[in-house]
Amino acid sequence: MASPRLGEGLAGPGRLKEDAVQRTLEALGRIRIELERLGVGRFRAVATEALRLAGNSGDFLRRSAGRGLEVEIISGEEEARLVLRGALSGLPAAGGKTILADVGGGSTELIPAGPGRSVSLPLGAVRLKEMFSPGRDPDNLRLERMREHCRLVLQESAAGFAGADTLVGLGGTFTTLAAIRLGLAVYDGDRVHGLEMSGQETEEISFRLRGLSPEERRDLAGLEPARADIIIPGTVIVRALLEHLALDRVTISDRGLLFGLLAESAAPSRP
Repeated sequence: MASPRLGEGLAGPGRLKEDAVQRTLEALGRIRIELERLGVGRFRAVATEALRLAGNSGDFLRRSAGRGLEVEIISGEEEARLVLRGALSGLPAAGGKTILADVGGGSTELIPAGPGRSVSLPLGAVRLKEMFSPGRDPDNLRLERMREHCRLVLQESAAGFAGADTLVGLGGTFTTLAAIRLGLAVYDGDRVHGLEMSGQETEEISFRLRGLSPEERRDLAGLEPARADIIIPGTVIVRALLEHLALDRVTISDRGLLFGLLAESAAPSRP
């Protein structure tokens, strides 16, 4: 597992930063070596929002191809279809209107499990951190500005998702909240997948995190050190989603795009 944050800094200039590109290429190189070690001869590497938006995505694709990995930029529609297929696998079928929320670094995808169109929102843990970086404002004012921004984006772009019966949460923020809730010193996806959390539990964890220094957060069981600086903006998005949908529970999914790709590759080809 690697989290190189390819889209870090993208919200400003609209181009991938060189250090983010280097981190990602190095991670891809390690993945390529592992695939060769395992004897994998056929694979599919896909890219999503960061490369859809970046003005220099072509350069990244050429450089990754030079390392033996042909990366394909998929559309938002295909991403939503694959994510939904992977995220709901292994979860009990939910009645009523189920919405999947995939909170990433740069965006949040809301995907209906039934009829309806998905929407990609400019809300992500890294993006929110960069938009409201620490400055002269006290932390409580900065958090309130984050919350208000999330509320406005959801009101403007996700009004049609109100009235949902079930929320399934996907992405590093949701799985980290679950891992903290379970006190996992070593991450266990099987225990995280399908865990139900109440809105009160997410708020209690958020309050606890806000009382810790960045160094103390890195030592907290369940919190990957690389996420210590973005977990609080992520929890702001989670709380805003629950409030917007008027729900007080979320089911955590540990599966997503990767599982969707695996399921599709395993399916028999159509004649």
